[in-house]
Amino acid sequence: MENLSGIILTKNNQRTIASCLNSITSLIKELIIIDDFSTDSTLEIIKQIYPEVIIKQKKLERFDEQRNYGISLANNNWILMIDSDEVITPELANSIKDIKEEKNIVAYWVVRMNQLFDKYISEKHIHRPILFKKELRFSCPVHEIIKIDKNKKKKLAGTLKHENWVSISENMKRMDDYSSLIAQKWIDQNRNYSNVTLFLFAIALPIRYFFICLFKKKFYKAGLFNGIFYSFFESYWWLAVIFKYKEKQKK
Repeated sequence: MENLSGIILTKNNQRTIASCLNSITSLIKELIIIDDFSTDSTLEIIKQIYPEVIIKQKKLERFDEQRNYGISLANNNWILMIDSDEVITPELANSIKDIKEEKNIVAYWVVRMNQLFDKYISEKHIHRPILFKKELRFSCPVHEIIKIDKNKKKKLAGTLKHENWVSISENMKRMDDYSSLIAQKWIDQNRNYSNVTLFLFAIALPIRYFFICLFKKKFYKAGLFNGIFYSFFESYWWLAVIFKYKEKQKK
């Protein structure tokens, strides 16, 4: 497939942005960066790798709005959008190049390999395609998706490597951002949870998410100890969501 607009959201991604960009430059005709006011060398690295880049800075309030803003700037009919800590493997790149457009297909999804310590665990990445037509738009402020009929999207061969594990401290910062967005989503939806409901949530949600991470997301494949450890770590952020919602509710 030719004439793709590449779109990437960034904020202080100097660790991963070079490998991300180097994996897509042979596939795209233009690069659009929507940056949440990075303070590290992210933008300098981008300009060195892709001098013709279009950079727009926009404060991140919702991930879907950030992505949709980038789409609105694209000059091509097809969008290639991955995250700044994701890398397109050679097999995936070849499958993108070999695409023959089909009339009813408007989006392509891929299996993503999530990094967990020194292991990579596969995840079906169906609801947030990496390649799609420009007229499509994202919804949901966090864990954003594109709603498409299943017969209008297709799986690509190859995998997308998600280099998401850095350190406990870095992942806590990420969870802090995500929990704030979820809490604000609850406020925007006028969810009027009582103290009793929030107390029950504080017990049930972390436990539920722990088992989702360990078994459904297959964290156990990183080794039983590491899987249990990281499942606990991931489930903690639901407590942060509840406490932040309570704080916003009072305001």
